[in-house]
Amino acid sequence: MINYYHRFLPGIASILAPLHALASGKGQNVEWTKECQEAFDRKAVLLQHPQPDAPISLTADASNTAVGTQLEQILGRSCVPLAFFSRKLSDTEKK
Repeated sequence: MINYYHRFLPGIASILAPLHALASGKGQNVEWTKECQEAFDRKAVLLQHPQPDAPISLTADASNTAVGTQLEQILGRSCVPLAFFSRKLSDTEKK
């Protein structure tokens, strides 16, 4: 879902690069570096605090392997992210 917000988040690809590098290799030990922590901390700032009088929207998406949802708020002509949720489906849920 973060891909949808790329156009609203200048430089997000470079911010998230250390985190994407961690996820690129299977079966490798993860080395949490200073750059990873900084990327994680900066990513957390991308979420907004809710405005009490603005409408809220919940969008859900699902595939055969995972489900995800985003909570966003409509401010003017744009939507800002409040929270993202996702998880893989269990083998039972995939049936």
